[in-house]
Amino acid sequence: MRKTINHATQYTDNIRINTADELVNAIMFFNTGSDTFTVNTVPVLAGASLSFTCNQDEIDISTYDVVFLTTSAPQMLVIKKVYSI
Repeated sequence: MRKTINHATQYTDNIRINTADELVNAIMFFNTGSDTFTVNTVPVLAGASLSFTCNQDEIDISTYDVVFLTTSAPQMLVIKKVYSI
């Protein structure tokens, strides 16, 4: 079994996240603010989350474009499950 590490990062602005450069097995976008944002055009409402997971030993090589629909109080937590080397 491979060891994993969870990385959590808070964002308050639009961002493009490319997982191809990391050994990402899963990623979760959690809306901690009051504004809706989209992940590759999929809306994430306030208090909701969106997750993408792979099977064991698979790696996510996706690009995720995150766009906040308003600018009043954008907040998003991104948690990545990354394989350790």
